[in-house]
Amino acid sequence: MKFKTVTYQHAVVTGPYLQDKIGFEIELEKGDTPKGALSEAKKIAEEWHEEHNTLTVVASNHLPEINLADERELIKLEDLLNEKKNRLQDYEIFFAERVIKNKEKESYLKLGKMLQFA
Repeated sequence: MKFKTVTYQHAVVTGPYLQDKIGFEIELEKGDTPKGALSEAKKIAEEWHEEHNTLTVVASNHLPEINLADERELIKLEDLLNEKKNRLQDYEIFFAERVIKNKEKESYLKLGKMLQFA
């Protein structure tokens, strides 16, 4: 079997129901292997995607752009969100405990009033 050309296509998700499709048709020269050509095409496609892709997020009638190349910012935001979620859970526990204590206090007061009338 002899290969004359190889085709490589790379689809990258860029958002909800959105994709970038990058493709190459490569003509093999003497000494090229199909696998080597595909590997090189994949590398080029991934580099292009990193340099040119922006993720758009739909939120309230506007489309803010988030540059995927700066992944550290996304990680910071994710960490901040997790911290806020944990804090919210702490508040929920705190208020649940206060409600329980208040209900216990109300129960003791009712019991005390009942005992006064007995």
